[in-house]
Amino acid sequence: MDAMMTLFVVSSLEGWPDVMYQALDIVGVDKGPYPENDTAQGAFFILFILVGSFFFLNFIIGTLFLEYAKAKEAEEKGKDKNMLTWLEIQSMILTAQVTHDKANKPIRGLRLKMWKLVTSDPFDFAIMACIVLNMVQMALSYEGAPETWNGFLEFTNYIFTTIFLVECLMKLYTYRSSYFGTNWNRFDFFVVASSLVDIGMMFLPAGEGEDNQILKVGPQLARVLRVLRVSRVLRLAGKLKGLNALLQTITKAFPAIINVFGLLMLIFFMMATLGVFFFADIKEGDVINRFKNFETWDDAFLLLFAIATGENWNLLMYDCWRTPPNCTPDVNCGSSFAWVYFVIYIMLVTHIMLNLFILVIIE
Repeated sequence: MDAMMTLFVVSSLEGWPDVMYQALDIVGVDKGPYPENDTAQGAFFILFILVGSFFFLNFIIGTLFLEYAKAKEAEEKGKDKNMLTWLEIQSMILTAQVTHDKANKPIRGLRLKMWKLVTSDPFDFAIMACIVLNMVQMALSYEGAPETWNGFLEFTNYIFTTIFLVECLMKLYTYRSSYFGTNWNRFDFFVVASSLVDIGMMFLPAGEGEDNQILKVGPQLARVLRVLRVSRVLRLAGKLKGLNALLQTITKAFPAIINVFGLLMLIFFMMATLGVFFFADIKEGDVINRFKNFETWDDAFLLLFAIATGENWNLLMYDCWRTPPNCTPDVNCGSSFAWVYFVIYIMLVTHIMLNLFILVIIE
C-alpha cells in the first residue's frame, strides 16, 4: 500500500526527485543509507515517469476528448456532413453583422476624411507602437529611482495620455454617439478617462481639516487610478487580429467554461466540507499550521485550492495520514483513510476538471 501511494505521488511529479535520490541511497534491510549506492535504480523512476505520468495523464486527456466527441456525435446523429455544413452556414448568416467601422461610415466632408484616417493601417500601426512603448515605459519604474528618472517617466506618461486622448477625440468626432457601440471603444474611453482623472488627482493638494475631506482622498485615489494605467496593455488585443481572435474564442466558450467552473466549485465545496469533518482536529504538521488548516470551511477551501496546483499536496496528505502511536491526539493525528480523500481529490480536480477547461476551449 505504501509503495502504491509513493508511486501515485511520483506520478503527480510532486517531489519525485527526492524520492528517487532516497532510493539510490538504499543499501539493504536494517542497513544505513550510502550516497548513490545503486544509481541503476534511477532507471526505474525514469521509466515510471514516462509511463505512469506522461503516458497516463495524456491517456486521461485523450479519453476526455474521445468521450466528448462521442457525445457530440450522438447529438448530431441523423445529420449528414452536408446538412451540418448547411446549418453552420445558416447560423453564420443569421449572426453576421456589418463591422462597426463600415456601418457608421460618414457620407461626406471632414468626418469622412477623418474616418479614412482612423481606419487606415498606418494609423492602427502608430497606435499599436504607442501602446507597446507605453508598456515599456511602465516597466521602467523601480523603487528608489532618482527624481529625474521619475520625472522623465511622468513626462512620457503625459505624452502617451495625450496621444490616446487625441485618438479618442478623433473617433468621437468621426462616429459621434455611435462611437460607444463597441466594447473596445467603450474600454478605450474608460482608459483615457481614468488616465485624465489620474493626472488631475496628482495635482490635487491634500487638504487639512474637516472642510477638505474630498481633497484628502485625492492622493490615495490617484494611486488607485495609477494602477489602471496597466489596462492600456489590453488595448493591444483589440488592435491585433490574432489576439482578438483568441479573445473571441474564449468569449464563445465562456458559457461552457462557466458550467465547468460551476462543477469545479461544487467539488471544492464537497471536499472542503469533508475535510473539515475529517481533519479539523489537526493543528500542526509539515504543511498544516495556524494559517493553513481544515479548522473552518473557508480555510479548508483555500487550502484545497492551493493544492489543486499540485503544490505540496503530498506533504499535506502525510500530515492528515498520521495515526497513533505516531502522533499526538488533538494536535497532529489524522485519519488512516486520508489517502483515499486526497487521491480522489487529485484525480478529480488536477487530472480531470482542469483538463476539461482545455477541452472546452479547443472544442
